[in-house]
Amino acid sequence: MAHLFVYGTLKRGGANHRVLAELGARFACEATTVERRTLVDLGPYPALLTRDAARDETATEVHGEIFEVDDAAMAVVDAFEGVPELYRREGVGLRAADGTARSAFTYALARRPPRHARVLADGRYAGGGDRLDEGVTEEQLEG
Repeated sequence: MAHLFVYGTLKRGGANHRVLAELGARFACEATTVERRTLVDLGPYPALLTRDAARDETATEVHGEIFEVDDAAMAVVDAFEGVPELYRREGVGLRAADGTARSAFTYALARRPPRHARVLADGRYAGGGDRLDEGVTEEQLEG
């Protein structure tokens, strides 16, 4: 069983949460990243940017949810996220809502963000996002 930290449209109530629901993923808890990370809004969905000490110094913790996902189902989520071309799966340290330390996988943008990306200074993606029937595509990133 893998733990997956989601911060955007895969969260409960998000436009693409059905992907996790159909895979039988179980909600574990709300959480925030331990490290400051940069979260951007790309329009149809958000993206966590890869670690960059200088950029992340001005960022905040990213807010999201942890799900328990069957190991075999992670390949389906990887495909939905466009791994490895568009996003990459990486480990992240988390602080659960009850204060306990957790770790999970998450998805970070595998390239430079497009010019239209807007930094979410509070580390929260509040939009529902766009429903993506076929997953993330190159065209969506380009806007």
